[in-house]
Amino acid sequence: MHFSDNAVIFAAKAQRSEETPEVRDIASVFASNSLWKPVDETTCCDFSLNGSVFAWSLGQGFVGILTNGDDNHVDFESPFHGLNSCTRVIDCGENVTSLVFLPRIPGSKKCDHDALLATGLRRGPIKVWNALTGDVCNILFDHTSRVTSLTFAPKGLNLLVSSSHDKTLKVWDMADNGNMCMTMRAHKQSINACAYSPTDSQMLASVGGGREVFLWNLTNKRRTGRPTQLLGHRNDVRSCAWSPDGALLATGSNDSSVIVWDVVSKTKVITLGHMCPMPSSIYAGGANGHWVSCVAFSRDGTKLVSTCEDDRLVLIYI
Repeated sequence: MHFSDNAVIFAAKAQRSEETPEVRDIASVFASNSLWKPVDETTCCDFSLNGSVFAWSLGQGFVGILTNGDDNHVDFESPFHGLNSCTRVIDCGENVTSLVFLPRIPGSKKCDHDALLATGLRRGPIKVWNALTGDVCNILFDHTSRVTSLTFAPKGLNLLVSSSHDKTLKVWDMADNGNMCMTMRAHKQSINACAYSPTDSQMLASVGGGREVFLWNLTNKRRTGRPTQLLGHRNDVRSCAWSPDGALLATGSNDSSVIVWDVVSKTKVITLGHMCPMPSSIYAGGANGHWVSCVAFSRDGTKLVSTCEDDRLVLIYI
């Protein structure tokens, strides 16, 4: 889920909060008579840092790439200007469970470009691609289960952090040919998401099963202190997002709530719910039908959006 100016982007869909939702379909690049084609299963998406490339999972191990062929942003407000299908389809070999565009890596022959795409896969590897050519730039092996999230360090550190259902986070030095520098352990259950602070290259958040929310302080790429656990959710935590100034962290949980945290004081700022009144602890801790699947801040930090499994309801908090 991404904010693009005032529009909320859900993979190939865009809507403005004040307008009737409009769904834009990108036509399949597979022939209509094809006996086998990817299913309609979009689970993750991302824009390149310069906004000129958009990537999203197609299901069955494929990733769709949409670009306008120059350095201008992909324009979802226009009728695509002839962009009626994927510019390219990349076969990742197995189901894609997370993806993120990386900044160019200066001095790297394969990775010194603006369309560097990392894809986390179901069995644990992370494949890094040139999204424009479809060439593999690197393959990172160490996770033993589904890679659930990928996040890149700010301020030019060239560090990629991945989270996995194997209960670990791993730090990869992309400037050193993707060398795995550190494995971080604290979660007792599967990790569902991780996110670097946009302003502090040492601050990282991770969330997972068992109500777990952790804040990590990475001293360097090979050392971290003991993480701080934030207590408040009553069910598995599925998503996390930082405000643009790095002062707030939002976490979404299966307990039907979104909690906004002050990361300095490690305290709750506000609890937002998809149910009113808020459910009891017993109901919140079970299959309540209101699991929050994703949270995101707008670019200016004035809005927070959450998606939930309650009839596809999207809430925008101002």
